[in-house]
Amino acid sequence: HDNILSVIFHGIELIFQNDFPLEFSFNRHTHKQTQLLCLQSLPTILEDPIARLLAQSDGLASIILHNMTAFPTHSLLQLTSFHTLVVLLRPLGTNEGMVHKASQLKEKANRSCHIIQISNPSNTTHNKVDNFNKQQITPNATVTSSHCDGSYDPFWEENGVRVMLDSLRRYSHDRYLQAMGCWAMVNAALYPSLKASLLRLGAVYAVTNAMMLHPNVEAVQFRGLFALINLVIPVNKNRNGDGSSISSHVYQLSRLTILAMKNFHTNKSILNRGCLVLRNLSLNPAFVSILAKTPGCIDMLLHCRSVCPRDALVQRSAKTIMILIQRVTDNDAIKISNLAGSIGYVGRANLNRPGPK
Repeated sequence: HDNILSVIFHGIELIFQNDFPLEFSFNRHTHKQTQLLCLQSLPTILEDPIARLLAQSDGLASIILHNMTAFPTHSLLQLTSFHTLVVLLRPLGTNEGMVHKASQLKEKANRSCHIIQISNPSNTTHNKVDNFNKQQITPNATVTSSHCDGSYDPFWEENGVRVMLDSLRRYSHDRYLQAMGCWAMVNAALYPSLKASLLRLGAVYAVTNAMMLHPNVEAVQFRGLFALINLVIPVNKNRNGDGSSISSHVYQLSRLTILAMKNFHTNKSILNRGCLVLRNLSLNPAFVSILAKTPGCIDMLLHCRSVCPRDALVQRSAKTIMILIQRVTDNDAIKISNLAGSIGYVGRANLNRPGPK
């Protein structure tokens, strides 16, 4: 794998540098096809942790992003680039769909970090959304603890994230590319630097736009919810981290999440991810009142509990959200009651006040 990966790296770099022997005359079309062939071979190779570590340290991400900017009108190349980024950004020793704790990557001396893995042992079949069979990938869903190598921290965050989001905007009506782009953001949001850039440059808008344009595409809804899980989760102890970045989107996020859960009300994976999005939003106390005002929120949480009786994560998340919403509702009722009482007291006082002579 190391030798194959080195050959592919070298080939891609040569194409961009036009560093070929004189007897070869490659036109732009040939460059594009060669790049595509190289990219299509990478995801399988990068499944190997050793090869992925080599690719991360040798800057493969920059080469892929260069590809995306060099051939912006080639939709298949854009799709394949996203697929390669999905595997490349996967934390070492883990699968996609991880959520790092806030303290991740700070202690690189021991080259390890704690993560929360979303997996479902009962579901071992993976359907893949890729540029070949155009189907959905369904990863696993329980919260477990694991370790990953914390030494890799992407340094291309600002420009790289712009390239990713520009591609998603350019191909907003391509459901396959939207699903793959959301999938890439699932893993990109695991790294604090990339997550900060994603939130700053409009990743939440890109995800919600994909979900609005493709409401009946299961893969887009599933991957969009998965990306939102990692994007909306607070990153610091006071649970207000990144709140300002998504505060203007909270009602739309909750509405789209519930709509996806309604449209695919029999899909337990989507119900699971939807519950996690709502649970992560509820970690910010300011957002709970918005969830309480979102139409159908309570009904959908009750539906999730009835449809997924053995999913401990769904049961716990839905129950916690409903408790938080009930507290907010009770507090609002008390405030209204107190306000009504104070208004009534003032009214009675005014009635007892002697009128003008």
